[in-house]
Amino acid sequence: MKNIILFILIASCFFGCSSNEEKETVLELSTTDILFSAIEETKTFNIQSNESWFITQIPEWLTVDVKEGDGNKTITIKVKANPLEIDRSVTLKVSIKDKMKELKISQVAKNVTLAISKTELILPAETTEEVFSFDIVANEPWSITDIPQWCTVSANEGNENISVTVIPQKNYLDTERETIIKIKAGSKTVELKLKQKALDIKLLFSRIDFPESGSSSPTSINAYSESLVKSIFITSNTKWSVDSKPTWITVDKDIYEGNEYITLSISENENKTDRKGEVIIAAGSKKLKIIIRQGRLIEVTDNNPYQINLRDNAPHIGDELIKKQIEYVDPGSAGENITWDFSKLKVINDDYRVSYQAPPIDGEGTYYLGYHKYNVDQVPTNSLIVCEEHNTWYYFQIKDNQLQEVGHENPTVVLNYDPRSIGEIYPSYYNTYYKGDYKSTYVYSATVSDETKGYKEVKADGYGTIILPTGTYENALRIRYVRTIDYLPHEYKEYTIYKWYVKGYRYPVLETHKNFETVSNIELFSTAFYYPPTDHTYLKSKKTKTSVSESKKIKKSIRLSQKESVLPILQLKRR
Repeated sequence: MKNIILFILIASCFFGCSSNEEKETVLELSTTDILFSAIEETKTFNIQSNESWFITQIPEWLTVDVKEGDGNKTITIKVKANPLEIDRSVTLKVSIKDKMKELKISQVAKNVTLAISKTELILPAETTEEVFSFDIVANEPWSITDIPQWCTVSANEGNENISVTVIPQKNYLDTERETIIKIKAGSKTVELKLKQKALDIKLLFSRIDFPESGSSSPTSINAYSESLVKSIFITSNTKWSVDSKPTWITVDKDIYEGNEYITLSISENENKTDRKGEVIIAAGSKKLKIIIRQGRLIEVTDNNPYQINLRDNAPHIGDELIKKQIEYVDPGSAGENITWDFSKLKVINDDYRVSYQAPPIDGEGTYYLGYHKYNVDQVPTNSLIVCEEHNTWYYFQIKDNQLQEVGHENPTVVLNYDPRSIGEIYPSYYNTYYKGDYKSTYVYSATVSDETKGYKEVKADGYGTIILPTGTYENALRIRYVRTIDYLPHEYKEYTIYKWYVKGYRYPVLETHKNFETVSNIELFSTAFYYPPTDHTYLKSKKTKTSVSESKKIKKSIRLSQKESVLPILQLKRR
């Protein structure tokens, strides 16, 4: 029993000692320096502690009302008048058992008429609630001079001892700035250095709905030869401006600040070659680059009203169409001066959306178009196009006055043409005819590879007048497209499309689609699309706004949607 009691006593002592050793001691002073005038004067400071403390190094010319104590305490210091003609000072030491703090006590000389408590103030780059001040002690009226424009003081003259607050303005640059202000009293002058920290500048391409995120990577604008107004959202915490730009681009302002749109006005390109320019945005040492590529002027000298051409009818990047899917209608007759009456159409889907976009581009300036890669500076501006239609991406390249079909992909199929299938010939007139072979390779469900081959036949087979529910339109040109599809080795199909183009409208106002098996002559699929001329909103001139994320809207990975395109060429069968 005695051994047990002895063990408990030893353990209690051990744990008690451990607890005391782990207790954190606190010792803080409310200030580190106090300045007294030459006359007899009293000031106070505070001690914060959780231990017993004591004050040492007390000279004969000052007294403290309490030299030692416990816990928190306000201490009163009283100094005698300074009989000397030189400043005097002492460093009081406030100690606890394992910590010590110093308090510098300074008293000006009897014959000194001016003194300040600090020789330098370090100011933040941006305004804060923190107070930055210094004490002035003088026995004559004083004034402050050489105050810079980027800060103010709470008082710039006086005739009594005072604490002066320095209020800095925001530093918009990422470099430090400093100055020296002078405090004068009679023949005496003292100097105070003001140093303001550099701003950590933020300058990013961003989005107005997500201004805190963004990118400093170069962004691109592809423009056609027509003039264009484009706005881009910039996120910043400072003032910024355009550092350089080509002469054929103007901006809406000289100086911007914070989160703002910059609006670029790109003038019409009247040259027969593409042009490229860079707009450099700067804030301090930070810079952003906007690369503008503008397509060449495409001249159309032929006034034939029954034609499609590269300038007026090639798909444009940025166009968004909302067609109406309708029940199939008979395309009618071919020939000259035909009147096609489609005044009565039955709509089955009035929100069939089609959009034309630029292909994705990486940071190295490489476009990705299906299986193919293109250096951005080695292809004509706006010549690579992605058409997104019914959860399928169709890849095109405008080359040799043709709209060449490069391939397409959707959640099920990835297909590539080699040689390519021809989509359009520019220009095309009545009786323009083209026939060419193509071959495609495709991957089905990321596992099964196969091939198709055949030929594509394109002919402008009629012109005249087309009657639609929205009115009657002259100068209509009809083009017939026939693609034979041979699913190797023995399956044959024919896919026929008719498109009606009307002068003044870039895209067809009506399309019919039919697919059938050539051996059995069994119809596999038919549909039609009506694009009312009144809905061709791309014709309207308007400003466009963009953000960094929009140029990355197309992803190289296939979406997870399980819908397939309504176009039968995409309905490839697993074999």
